[in-house]
Amino acid sequence: DPQTLEVSYSPIYYIWLIGNLLPVLAVGVRRMHDVGKSGWFILIPIYNIVLLATDSQPGTNDHGPAVK
Repeated sequence: DPQTLEVSYSPIYYIWLIGNLLPVLAVGVRRMHDVGKSGWFILIPIYNIVLLATDSQPGTNDHGPAVK
């Protein structure tokens, strides 16, 4: 019924969502490591936006050499 606002998602959507969630989290954790923070900071919504915009540390860190 087009009059209702109920949304029904197909199983394909959930497969796509799970398939994209892991790579997005992996990139976020890698970015947290670039700025010298633990990967767990990706779970703090407002703070991680600031960290994602922060310049990475110069030189090497615990996770490898800097790409700059």
